[in-house]
Amino acid sequence: MKLKKNSIVQIFIPAKGWELEKSYVNWQSEEVIKLSVKLTQIYAKRVNAQHFFISKAKIFFKHPSWERFQLFEDEWINNFDNILYLDTDVFPWPDAPNIFDCINNKAFNTAIHCAGKNFNGMPSFNSGVFVLNKSCAINMRKYFKKNLWLEKFKKNPKWQDSVELNEIAQKPEIIHHRLSPKWNIKNSPDAYFTHMWGALKKNNPSASAIIKARNIIKNNQII
Repeated sequence: MKLKKNSIVQIFIPAKGWELEKSYVNWQSEEVIKLSVKLTQIYAKRVNAQHFFISKAKIFFKHPSWERFQLFEDEWINNFDNILYLDTDVFPWPDAPNIFDCINNKAFNTAIHCAGKNFNGMPSFNSGVFVLNKSCAINMRKYFKKNLWLEKFKKNPKWQDSVELNEIAQKPEIIHHRLSPKWNIKNSPDAYFTHMWGALKKNNPSASAIIKARNIIKNNQII
């Protein structure tokens, strides 16, 4: 039986100089980024996945957050069975289950929004955590074109990559598998993956999840 080849990818590119640099609140924390990368490396080793950190742009559209669309390209989907994308403020805890055992290998896999938010009347997701594969990428990426994105920006100047992904995931031909909210919980350490999204990570360096992450890294000699 062929073993699946899985990858975990994180992307961080500074927004300085990008068209929408000032349209996004800068809540980045260098410490949180470092903790996220180290925890992800530990988790990747445990689940037998390859970890990658992307720091170069290829999409060049509006803001670096759109660079996650790199992962739908042939370079990735032809070389890995499954690709887990994680924002650089996500903490995958070492004792979390193997996410690759929980996904649909033919679907776009996301975690149901932990706050119960909806998009177009259906449960939405935060795009800081998702798993894709060749089957879903080929069906989804035909919609990922700059001319289509520009038309959406004309209608809605606040259009974002996360909204784009939520919209495309609702297309009838896209298989969309919804994982437990525990895979993308906002700020609380009581989760499989904790996502430090929002101002907390910058304004409260003593947040419980940050302290937990620090202690894990301090006591772990893998990195």
